Amino acid sequence: MNPPNLILKVIVFTHFILSMWASQSRAFLPNSYVYLNAFVLVFGIIGIFNHESSDAILLFIVGLLMSIVQDIIFLGIYEPRGQKIIKNSELPNQPEVHDLVGEFRFSLGMCILNLIIKPVTIFLLLRILRSRTTDYDRFNIPGVPNIPGFGAGATSGGTYENIDQPSPYRDPIAPNHDINEKSGPLP
Repeated sequence: MNPPNLILKVIVFTHFILSMWASQSRAFLPNSYVYLNAFVLVFGIIGIFNHESSDAILLFIVGLLMSIVQDIIFLGIYEPRGQKIIKNSELPNQPEVHDLVGEFRFSLGMCILNLIIKPVTIFLLLRILRSRTTDYDRFNIPGVPNIPGFGAGATSGGTYENIDQPSPYRDPIAPNHDINEKSGPLP
């Protein structure tokens, strides 16, 4: 199995499970949370099936960036609303309220965990994108040169030495020098 493809499968599966668990609470996230995360995961699934496609991976990265912004907005808007719904529904001797509190906390925790691992996922997807195409070989963060994993591509002066071209630290053989010519008597 191709290791980058295995990493991509783990990424898609992890985000699917966390998105599903985050959307379990009735008092927390709206349906648009599920729709955007499902839409983004479709690009990951397309990337799994199209081994050579860099477009699906690039769209997966862009979708994850959009979902990071969306998750922050949803946590800011809907977490207080969920707290208020739970606080207003607290009536004595109702065991389902305790279930609702636990469900809300679990859903909130999975939403936050999903949000936390998205930047790590984007970093891994950028590495997969680099392995699938050379278009993004020279991807650098401005002001931060040569980050391992991003790098400046094959022209960054790494440890690879091309044997077809003379090395800069070796002098080429003089054109009028004959290798078979003896320089003089040996002592």
